[in-house]
Amino acid sequence: GTSPHIVDPKCPGAVDEIINLGDCWDAEKICKNKNEIINTGEKISSYFANAYKYLSSAKSLELQTEPKDINCIRYELTKLKNELSLEKKDKTGCERKAFLSAITPLGRINYTDTFIKNSKKVYKIRANHWKTAQLFMKFLAEMFIDNGYDIRTFYCPMSPDEKIEHIYVDNMFFTLENEYHSTDNEGYAINLDNNNEPSLLDIELYNTLLKRAEEMIKKAKMLHDKLEEYYVPYMNFDKVGALCEGVIKTIK
Repeated sequence: GTSPHIVDPKCPGAVDEIINLGDCWDAEKICKNKNEIINTGEKISSYFANAYKYLSSAKSLELQTEPKDINCIRYELTKLKNELSLEKKDKTGCERKAFLSAITPLGRINYTDTFIKNSKKVYKIRANHWKTAQLFMKFLAEMFIDNGYDIRTFYCPMSPDEKIEHIYVDNMFFTLENEYHSTDNEGYAINLDNNNEPSLLDIELYNTLLKRAEEMIKKAKMLHDKLEEYYVPYMNFDKVGALCEGVIKTIK
């Protein structure tokens, strides 16, 4: 319930409940560090604001790229559909959205190996152009859903509303292969760069912006840890445990 992920109850009392952990701290002792807490909180917000600006600038570079060969995308999709011998089921498939990668205080992290190691087939999609990759994965997801397959789509943290990075369906894993999440698995390669045109994306500048964003997030995390030091000594964790037990009983 603390910033930036505050969620207010829609039907308090009737449906939703509020668990106030503020009852478990010693406000008088915490208040002695009031100025430090306020200043640290403001610095954390500033670092996050700068990180978002760097990420926004990086995304603007991505948006400058355009697909070069739509026909190549449709050709590869048709070819793949025939190879897989997809049969249309008597239902419409469902999509479950999630993430397999993130930009964190520890840098860029991904867990694609989780699916690569446990999938019957792995397809590696190669495309220099961001928009080409985006359209291929979008059409691929639609193809499976329209044929009745339930899929899991994993979106890019840089474009969480539009860019699919990975798709898991019917024990098959489709992944965009690039410098941010490559795989040593042999797999099956799908090359969308038949014309071998170089990407319009300034990779060096793009990576610099991502690196600056990571630095800002790392500094924010360090300050967040410092902020907790002003609270932890003055928390009554026995009381927190008692509250937890009470919640568990209501659930049972």
